[in-house]
Amino acid sequence: MPMQEEERVLEINLISAQGLQPPSSPLRKLQTYALTWIDPSTKLRTRLDSLGGQNPTWNDKFLFRVTPEFLSGDTSAVSVAIYAVGTFRDHLIGTVTFFIGNVLSGGAGVPCFSAFQIRRPSGRFHGVMNIGAMVADVSDFPALHKISAIGYRDLMGMKMKEQRKKKKNKKAPEEELSSDSCENSCADSVEEADSSSSSSSLSPSATGAGAVLKEWNGVRELAGNKGLAASGFLCCFMVAPRTVPEHHSFCTKPRRLLRKDGNSMREIASEDLSQGSATEENVMDWVKHDNRRMLHVVYRVGDLERTIKFYTECLGMSVLRIRDLPELRCANAFLGYGPEDESFVIELTYNYGIDEYDIGNGFGHFGVSFGDISSIVDIVRDNKDGKIIREPGPVEGGCSIIAFIEDPDGYKFELLERVLSHEPLCRVMLRVGDLNRSIEFYEKACGMQLLYTRDNPECQYTIAIMGYGPEDENAVLELTYNYGVTEYDKGDGYAQIAIGTDDVYRTAEAIKLAGGKITREPGPVPGIGTKITACLDPDGWKTVFVDNVDFLRELE
Repeated sequence: MPMQEEERVLEINLISAQGLQPPSSPLRKLQTYALTWIDPSTKLRTRLDSLGGQNPTWNDKFLFRVTPEFLSGDTSAVSVAIYAVGTFRDHLIGTVTFFIGNVLSGGAGVPCFSAFQIRRPSGRFHGVMNIGAMVADVSDFPALHKISAIGYRDLMGMKMKEQRKKKKNKKAPEEELSSDSCENSCADSVEEADSSSSSSSLSPSATGAGAVLKEWNGVRELAGNKGLAASGFLCCFMVAPRTVPEHHSFCTKPRRLLRKDGNSMREIASEDLSQGSATEENVMDWVKHDNRRMLHVVYRVGDLERTIKFYTECLGMSVLRIRDLPELRCANAFLGYGPEDESFVIELTYNYGIDEYDIGNGFGHFGVSFGDISSIVDIVRDNKDGKIIREPGPVEGGCSIIAFIEDPDGYKFELLERVLSHEPLCRVMLRVGDLNRSIEFYEKACGMQLLYTRDNPECQYTIAIMGYGPEDENAVLELTYNYGVTEYDKGDGYAQIAIGTDDVYRTAEAIKLAGGKITREPGPVPGIGTKITACLDPDGWKTVFVDNVDFLRELE
């Protein structure tokens, strides 16, 4: 049935649950998933949580096509059923049914969060489920013109397939040409093989929750004194620089890849690469075709619980995972608007005993998009830990509506009023001393595209927007040059951006050829095996590159 113009889209986010009562049937391991529906004939399923046990985290979003009458109706309800995976059949753990009017308290584009008791099959209540809801315009999701409901991951998968299909059709003549001369070009044949293996055979995996969290109204509070549970992935910026004894030159090192095989990852060996030294031409050509994405931005905060509370209550973020690293006297929390294998997220770092950092004047702000920023500003206004820097209004000389707020540690956020995009956490702004020099570095070393530049002579600054795809679908880097200013104080608060790559060794070669400074030679992190490399740009801003396959494996 085609979508009517007056219809809306209802987004339901099944975030997590606490205190589930396992079924009476003995299970070797409690693994859970949830179903949600408005119409019983169309039920949508979350990913499987195999790590959280009685405290699972799904953080899956679902889109339903609804009418204004449904949204305003007193009896309009959404249903959820939680199941445990069994040997011969799955077991119902409990259900939740809630009236949508009790959840939606803001306008369109404003996320709302609530916690509901879970009713067991016996009729008793046991456990709590955390749910988010938001209303969006139909124009934001054209795929719903033909269907009544869809999971957000399925929707993104459809878009990615379309993009890959367009990209493949566009590259078809080039591939035919390269196949004729593959015997003479080791780099071309290997790059093509690596690209196809990593993009077509690897699918996003479920994100595990390593911490037991206590939640209310969709806001997560750390349990216990610090409430931080250890997770197996060591954050890359805390690892000391390590020299790799063996030199890995471009196109000389046989690579081993992990290929998705059913529900598991199996290792495959790539073809041996012919010996050859790196040249600027083939390295830079490889960078252009590398499978890269901005994974997360890292910065330090003085009170992890306070910051998590502010981001979840005021900005509507979800806690994705938390890890405590007592041997390094620090802890990390990952927050965002979608799973890490698909979205750009924030990594907060708390170092034991340090409650204040100098942000400096080099870091600018983070950008977050909302359908209605006035509602977000009102929420921040009522929060004692936040500060409003600029009230909502149009940009000077333009029609875009923006606002600026400040979090409890002094980090600034630009709120952009725009239609909902795949990446609500959409921008990181850094100031640089030479814009052309920085653009060249991020193009050559990082493989980013220059999306556009904007000069403002009246305010005496120029910005360059760079990224790995269209701004409405990808997080971007905003480089700002203020006339006549060549150096900035970077402070000690902001840390780095992490970017995914198919090969950290080739990435390091490209960085060196582009004039970047390698701060950590490429190679696996001791004790974990995830391959990374790190560098500084011409202004001293740090970037860490993480092997794509290793990153997905860590999340799985």
